[in-house]
Amino acid sequence: MENRCVESSQAAMVDRIEFVINQRKLRKQRGFTLIELMVVVAIIGILASIGIPVFMNFVKQAQTTDPIQNAASIAASVAGLLGVGMTQAQVVTAVNSKVEDPTEATAGVHNISKALSSMAWSLSSGTTWEYTVHVTANATAGASPPVFVCVTAEAGTVSSGAWATAGTGKVYFSSVPSAVTNWTGNTFTGNYVSGTALVAGGACNGDGTAASASNG
Repeated sequence: MENRCVESSQAAMVDRIEFVINQRKLRKQRGFTLIELMVVVAIIGILASIGIPVFMNFVKQAQTTDPIQNAASIAASVAGLLGVGMTQAQVVTAVNSKVEDPTEATAGVHNISKALSSMAWSLSSGTTWEYTVHVTANATAGASPPVFVCVTAEAGTVSSGAWATAGTGKVYFSSVPSAVTNWTGNTFTGNYVSGTALVAGGACNGDGTAASASNG
């Protein structure tokens, strides 16, 4: 009698263990509930809404490397004209408001290139940006720098030998650094990268013309 009770108890325990194991297997096999799936989708949406704009800004910031390099070389070449005997007035007359885009090599215009021919300046190969240079003499006679240079670079596209603005914003380069908000040293890229309104800083006025005194 005692043996039968023990066997019965052992059998019940085995059945219980098997039941628990089967229940765990069922839980593993049942998949996700609708609520769980909705929570996952919501989390993915939140991460995407934050991550995608940040990634796009990073990509656009990287795209400003080319125009910044070209603009910096323009500003340096303009300053170089003063070192080859040109006066402030002559530099302003020769370079101010000159424009150049990638297609002008074909058209033979080379507005900025001609103005800076003594400096052997030329656009970098493969650029798709248009450059406008503004130069103003320092309002304080004898002060340094003798001239202020502001270069505007505007993104565009080249198709069938013609350049057209892409309407995606501009980059400013100032010959003197700026501490104004949204400026980083000599450059302002916020308009192109994130659509920030154009801001005066350094040698650049808000409209891209050159200032006769630093804008800070």
